[in-house]
Amino acid sequence: MFASYTFGAVVRPVLNAVQPPRASAGLVAVQLAAGGNFASDANGASSATAVFRGAGIQETSVVPITNGANIAFAAPPAVLARTGAYMVHIEQALGFPQPTPSNAQVFTVEGPSITALEPPSAAYTGSNVNLTVRGANFVPSSAIVFNGAALATDVTVAARGVLNASVPAASLLPAGSKTVLVRNVPNITTADSPGVSFASSNPVSPSLQLSGPAKIVPAGDGTFQVSLSTGYPQPVTVSIQSAFRPAAGVVGQSPDPGFAVQPAQVTFPANSIAAQTVRVLAGGVAGNISLSAAATVLGGTISGVAIADIDPGPPQLTCVELRRSGQTFDVIARGLSSTREVTRASFSFAGANLDSSTLSIANPAINGSVTIQQQACQYTSIGQLFACKFRDNRGSFEYRQSFTVTTSANDVESVGVTLSNARGASAERRSTSACQ
Repeated sequence: MFASYTFGAVVRPVLNAVQPPRASAGLVAVQLAAGGNFASDANGASSATAVFRGAGIQETSVVPITNGANIAFAAPPAVLARTGAYMVHIEQALGFPQPTPSNAQVFTVEGPSITALEPPSAAYTGSNVNLTVRGANFVPSSAIVFNGAALATDVTVAARGVLNASVPAASLLPAGSKTVLVRNVPNITTADSPGVSFASSNPVSPSLQLSGPAKIVPAGDGTFQVSLSTGYPQPVTVSIQSAFRPAAGVVGQSPDPGFAVQPAQVTFPANSIAAQTVRVLAGGVAGNISLSAAATVLGGTISGVAIADIDPGPPQLTCVELRRSGQTFDVIARGLSSTREVTRASFSFAGANLDSSTLSIANPAINGSVTIQQQACQYTSIGQLFACKFRDNRGSFEYRQSFTVTTSANDVESVGVTLSNARGASAERRSTSACQ
């Protein structure tokens, strides 16, 4: 037994046009209207299917038909997520095994495009850059993608072809060409605009200056200034190095143990040009100081150099003390100088009962040369000259000389001391009750 069918004339659906003929990629919903000739049932209702083919996909949408001459249907989300031209036709099941297709019309999904970047380039300054992108086919979901990273984008004027975003400062580094594009569908690249080049450049590299006094007094402070010619958008750490060369004829430990540079490094805050201070603590050894400052900026080194002399000059006495015991007394002189350079000592005594016949000297070679011994505390032919660092450990010294009298040490009421080196003699300093 065979089934029998009766076939009449097939009325093929007719699709005259699709409106709008194009839409921007990334729109959430697009309603299309089409005119033509479509079958409906006796009550004026039926349905059909809109078929979209293109961009490597095929998608469908249900078409309700309430009017045989005009229909409306939605563009499928997958279609709006891919740019390209789609062939659209309407299929109706008219009681036959296979749906009957209409003719096809073109519907185009257009991706975003960029016409201008404002600004088109920027130098790294440490601050974010406000970027405006002008173009077409921007939608509420559009985002500016800067060198591969999607930015939080202001789309309030997207309908007018304008997008705004803040580019993080770090995204400008390293310097070079960055690609800017607009992505209409989040996390999907099939509806991206072509990329446009944005040029980023490095900031101006500052130069480094190091300045200070040409001379530093013995055991004194020399204040040096480290400065940058221009602010840099990131902190700049400068390392300070020092080198000491003793003056000709100076022997022994170099530099003097009291020599120091503080601090060993300084840091300039971002965009700061405020000078940083470095102190040089000079010992008592005559010589030459070379300071160098260096920092790494943009992969290169910037540096500065300053040179100063430590010229102790004559010794500087800070205190003279007289200590008595029976027929002996000690003269203790303290001051600032290099103990390697003191060559002579002289004394003047005062007292009502004191004359040359009552005073004898334990070591008669008062004015002899100082002989330097390389040991912790140095003894000389003119008494006990201690090279041990005294008090602040910066070139201070203590000189001690013993005397005897034929009467009583109390007859010596005061003593004045003068010390000399190759550069001259100190001012005479007279004794006090006790040195601190």
